[in-house]
Amino acid sequence: MKFLPFFLIFSLFSCSERSTKSSKPETVVTTKYDVGDTLVYDSLGNDLWTIIKLGEDSNLVSIQWIEDSITLYNEKFSVHNDCLFHAYEGLIYHFEDSLYRIEWNCDYTIEGGKIVHHISMGHGETETDDWEPNSIFDQWEARKSDYKRLISSTF
Repeated sequence: MKFLPFFLIFSLFSCSERSTKSSKPETVVTTKYDVGDTLVYDSLGNDLWTIIKLGEDSNLVSIQWIEDSITLYNEKFSVHNDCLFHAYEGLIYHFEDSLYRIEWNCDYTIEGGKIVHHISMGHGETETDDWEPNSIFDQWEARKSDYKRLISSTF
């Protein structure tokens, strides 16, 4: 029964995803839902933060948002002792007035602060010549202060 609320939350928001190329308003928590070891923060700027406690010093951080009413973004970071060990980023672009969509995601395995493996699916950033896999670390650094602020008062 403990995982039922997470399942419901995940199923409602699993499609929502985000791009780091847009300007992001400062995160301001408006609502906090405490569901056992799962915390869901509804914040201004269309960001939905979900933090799941995986272990003593480990958390899964999921950040989801919508842009232009048709592009859904998602970033997920697995953190142990403030060190990133897994990351995911993805987007789903829905064509207006159509059932067609374009999906893209990239999954990263990280050890010792270095990407040891990544796999990309769909059409997106990884197909461009100037794509840099290490940009996932920049994305995490941009989110890290909000993450620390959110967990400092909770876990």
